[in-house]
Order: sequence, then structure tokens, then C-alpha cells
Amino acid sequence: MWHLIAGMIFAVSAAYLIFIRPWHLKWGATQEEVNSTMPGDDVVKRPLLVVTRAITIRAQPSEIWPWLVLEKLDFIMMRKMMLGIKKRAEALGKGKSEYL
Repeated sequence: MWHLIAGMIFAVSAAYLIFIRPWHLKWGATQEEVNSTMPGDDVVKRPLLVVTRAITIRAQPSEIWPWLVLEKLDFIMMRKMMLGIKKRAEALGKGKSEYL
């Protein structure tokens, strides 16, 4: 029985490595994007793993830019909030209630 299970595990693993993994490593990227030089490629000369993933947005930069700015602002606000919570937690640990 365990031979059957081991064989199935081997077959599924082999199928993943041969068919699915290569597709995952370049998910959404065109062949041109996969072959082109990306930012950071000059930092690591011989990487052990190369992954290129992409999305295509069918819109003008003027339509996308405001959305990207809002996303960045949301990230900054969340970070400030988390730092504030951390500061308050540290103050509580030191018994300094005036920070609250």
C-alpha cells in the first residue's frame, strides 16, 4: 500500500516540477518580459532562482497614477498608525501613562 502512495506522491511532484512550476515562475509575464533585464538583475550576478511575474493594465498612466498615489498614502498612514500603537505599547510597558 505504501508503494502506491509513494508512487502517487512522486508522480504528482514530478508533474508539478515539470508542468506547473515553470508556469508559476513567469506568471502573467510575456516572453519579452521574461527575457528582458529587470531592475535588480545587476545586484545578483548568478541567482539561484529567477522569477518574473507581471500584470497588464489597459489604461493610460494618467488614469493609474492617482490610484497609485492613494495606495502609497494608505500605506504611509497605516505605518504611522502602527508606529503610534507601538509607541503607546512601549509607554505602557514602562508605566508612562502620559503618552496615552
